[in-house]
Amino acid sequence: MSLLTKTLRSRGSWIVLIATLACVALVLYAWRLPPFHTGTETTENAYVRGLVTIVAPKVDGYVAEVDVQDYMAVKAGQVIVKLDDRIYRQKLEQARSALAAQEANLANTAQAQRAREAAIGSTQAQIASAQAQLLNARAQLTRAQADMRRAVPLAQDGSLSQRERDQTEAALHQAEAAVKQAEAAAMQSQAGKSVATQDLRTVIVNRDAVEAAVESARAAVKLAEIDLDNTEIRAPRDGHVGEVGVKLGQYVTPGTQLMAVVPSQVWIV
Repeated sequence: MSLLTKTLRSRGSWIVLIATLACVALVLYAWRLPPFHTGTETTENAYVRGLVTIVAPKVDGYVAEVDVQDYMAVKAGQVIVKLDDRIYRQKLEQARSALAAQEANLANTAQAQRAREAAIGSTQAQIASAQAQLLNARAQLTRAQADMRRAVPLAQDGSLSQRERDQTEAALHQAEAAVKQAEAAAMQSQAGKSVATQDLRTVIVNRDAVEAAVESARAAVKLAEIDLDNTEIRAPRDGHVGEVGVKLGQYVTPGTQLMAVVPSQVWIV
C-alpha cells in the first residue's frame, strides 16, 4: 500500500510539472518570447505602402489602344496606352512647312543682302569715276579761265582777232558747263550710295526679323514633335499596373487618371 501511494504521488508531480511547463510555453508563444521568437513580424492592423505613380496623359485625344490589363507587369518606357495621333501628325507637318517657308525667306533675304552690297560696291565705283570726271572738268575750267584772261588784253590791242576771242570765251563757258555736269553726276552718285546703304540696312533689319521667325518656327516644330510623342503614354517605371480605368475610344484630357503603376518595392505601415 505504501508503494502504491508513492507511485500515485510521483505521477501527480509529473502531471503538475508538465502542466506548468505547458502553461509557461503557452505564455512564451503568445508573447513571442524565446524560443518562439522569429524574424518575421505579423500583425492584423497594418497597411501596405509603396511609391505609387499615377499615369495620366499630357495631351488630349481619343484612346486608340490600351496595351495592358489589370495588375499586369510593365517595364519603364513600355507603351501602355496610345491616343489617336492623326491630328498631331498634321500639326507637325504644318509646323515643318512653316519652318521651310521661313527658311526660304531667310535665303531670299541673304541673297537680297548680297545684291545690296554689290550695288553699294558698284555705286562706289561710280562715285570714284564721277570724282575723276569732276577733277578733269575743273582742270579744263582752270585752263579755259587762264586762256580767257590772256585773250582779253590781246583782243584789245588787236593781237587777237575777235573770232579767236569768241572761241576762247565759248571754250570757257563749255568748261563751266562741264564742271556743273560733273558736280551733278558726283552728287547723284553720292545719293545713289546713300539709297543703296539705306536699302542694305533695311535688308539687314529684315533679315534679323526673318531669323527670329525661323527660330520660332523651329520651336513650333519641336513642340509639335513633343505633342506627337506624348500620344504614346508609357510606363514611368518598372512595376505592376493597378486597375486599368481607361477604355478604348474614351476621350481623355491632360491630367485624367488612367491607371496607377505600383513598384515592386513596398513596405508595411
